[in-house]
Amino acid sequence: MEARNKALCLVPCFNEAENLPELLRELKTPSLTTRCDLLFVDDGSADATASLLSQSGHAVVRHTKNLGYG
Repeated sequence: MEARNKALCLVPCFNEAENLPELLRELKTPSLTTRCDLLFVDDGSADATASLLSQSGHAVVRHTKNLGYG
C-alpha cells in the first residue's frame, strides 16, 4: 500500500455560526477530505461557532479572545 501525504488546511473562523452548517456540508466532499486534513481555528468567537465546531468532529483550536488579523 502506498502512503499518501495530506496537506493540513487551516480554516480560520470568527463569529461564523450562521455560515458553518453550510461550510461543513461543503467540506465533506470526498475529493477534499482525501487530500487534506482540516484544522479549524476559532479566533475568540462570541457566538456558537466554538460549539458547532466541537460538535462537528473536526480538529479545533480555540483562542479565548479575538487576536485580530494575523
